[in-house]
This record gives sequence, structure tokens and C-alpha cells, in this order.
Amino acid sequence: MNPPVKLTLVLLPGMDGTGEMFAPLLPWLESDFECIVVRYPDRSATYTQHEEVARREMPKDRPFVLLGESFSGPVAVSIGASAPPGLLGIVLCASFVTCPHRLLSFFRPLAALATPKLVPNFLAHHALLGRFATPELRAAHSRALSHVSSLTLTARLRAMAYIDVREQLNRLAVPLLYLRGSADRVMPVRAGDEVAACARDARFIDVNGPHLLLQTQPQECARHIEKFAADCAQRV
Repeated sequence: MNPPVKLTLVLLPGMDGTGEMFAPLLPWLESDFECIVVRYPDRSATYTQHEEVARREMPKDRPFVLLGESFSGPVAVSIGASAPPGLLGIVLCASFVTCPHRLLSFFRPLAALATPKLVPNFLAHHALLGRFATPELRAAHSRALSHVSSLTLTARLRAMAYIDVREQLNRLAVPLLYLRGSADRVMPVRAGDEVAACARDARFIDVNGPHLLLQTQPQECARHIEKFAADCAQRV
């Protein structure tokens, strides 16, 4: 008897864009999914250009679920709104559909001058990991950022300042799962509330963890993703 065909999970990375930060999660997923990790080029780009990169990696001949972590949430929503063949569902993790911070929105004209690399490591790790930090995760995050230029990160920050995909989310015809960390110091509660207000078919799960939820609670997140994907597949 042939083994059952695995569902495909396409993973879109967070702010660093390297895909390296999915390393803690993948071992918990690979028994149930064929995982495709999208890696964005190290260059200044708009959200539309990031979406073009992601679309090239999506499977054309089999069903799949699309996951957008943090920065990539708007990419996942925009792709989902176009109803690509085979898409079964969308997972957003600690993400947003409009500019996630009022301060960033207020200082939009200055976004082109900012870069996350200006933030000292200890402050960045405090915000992203908090009490869930480990030496391994701190090192992994620093290593991922070291592979990305300041110009690239600045362009992504500027893209976040101007993004608004609420209309696309309202058109989304497939189910959506939103994972949020109960101790997230980066993504405000308002970000999830906006998703809830615009999505037609969304479920929300709170996980005990920080902004880097997939890295600090990989087993639990994988379990929720697997259940959501199975439910999506049963609808077909």
C-alpha cells in the first residue's frame, strides 16, 4: 500500500526573510507536511515584490496551506484573495493586515531612515522572546539578521508602515487560522482584532508565548497547524 500523500505547507518568513527561523518548527511538521520554505532575496522590495517571490514557490499541481509569519501575513492574505488553485487555507502567526503600530504609522515619512539593526540585541531579544529566550534562539535570531542588509530591513519596515490588505482579507474565501502569543510584546491586540473584523471564516488560538511563537512553542503551534490543515482538507 502506498503511503498517504502529504499535504503541502508553504511557509513565508518573518522580518528577516531568510526562512532560517523556521528551523525549530520544521521537525514537528515534516511527518505530516511537505514543507516549502520561501526565502526572500536580500534587496529593497515592496510587498508586491515579496508576493511575486512567494507566488513562484507555490505548488501548481496539489493542494496546499499557506502560512504567513509576522511580516509575511499581508503577503499570505493578498495571495489568498486571488484564490490560487489548490489553496485550502491560510495561517497567520503574530501578524497584521494594516500598519501594526500607531507610532510607525505616525512616523511614516521617517520609516525610510529606520532599520531594526539599530536596536541593540538585548532589547530586540527582550521584545521578541521575553522570558522564553534561550541562548540558542537568541543566537539564531542574530544570525538570521546578520544575513540581511540594513537597506533591505528598512524597505520592509517602510512597507509595513503603508500596508493595508483589509479589502483582500474580506475577499478571502478559504478558512483562516490566526495564532497569537499571549506574551507578544511586538504585535498589539488590535492587529488580531482587525483580522477578526475583516475575515469571513477565521479561528483564533492563543498560545503561551512571545512574538517569535513558532520558535518558542514549535510543538504546540505545529499541532494547531496540523489540525487546521486537516479540517481544511475535509472541506474539499
